[in-house]
Amino acid sequence: LTPTIRPEGLDLVRNALKHQAFRDFEWLIGSPFDPSLPEARWIKDDFRDGYWTLNRCWNKLYKNVQGGLVVHWQDWVWAPPDALEKFWVNFQDGKKIISGVGDQYESINKWGKPQIKIWSDPRKTMENGSLYECNFNDIEYNFCAVDKKLIDRYGGADEKLDFLGYGGDLYQLSDRMNDGGEH
Repeated sequence: LTPTIRPEGLDLVRNALKHQAFRDFEWLIGSPFDPSLPEARWIKDDFRDGYWTLNRCWNKLYKNVQGGLVVHWQDWVWAPPDALEKFWVNFQDGKKIISGVGDQYESINKWGKPQIKIWSDPRKTMENGSLYECNFNDIEYNFCAVDKKLIDRYGGADEKLDFLGYGGDLYQLSDRMNDGGEH
C-alpha cells in the first residue's frame, strides 16, 4: 500500500517492486491523482477535510486489500529484491507484524537506481541486514508488513488524528495492538 500526494516518488517504488523475487502481490496506491500505472490499482483519495487525512487514506486502502498480509510501502522508499519474500516467509512463520528496513531517496537515475539518500532507517544493525525483534514503538510504517486480521481487529488508523495535525500516525495502531497483547 502506498498513499501519496507525490507522483514523482512512485517511480522508485515501482522499480523496486518490478525486481521483487516474490511476485504474488497487489500494489494499491491511494492518491488524489490517477497514477496511470498498469501494475497498480488506484484508490482515489483527495486528501482533504483534515489537516493531513493520511489516516483516512490508509483506512481506504485497508478496505481494498484482498490478501492476508498488508505491506506499507511509502513513496520514495527503496528496498532490495528479497524484501517482499522476507515479509512473506516471516508471516508464514507466524509473525504478524514485521518491520522492514527501507531508506528514503530523493531521486532515481536513468537505470532506475535510487540516488541521494535523504533518510536512512535508524534501525539498521551492523550485522548486515539481520532480523531482530524490535519494540512495538520502533515499527517504522514507511516500510513494514502487518497481518490484515490485526488491522481489522484493532480498527485501522485513527482518523481523528487527521484533524489534530498528525500525519500518518500509525504508531497509535501499534499502541492498540500492543495493549491487546499482539507484540
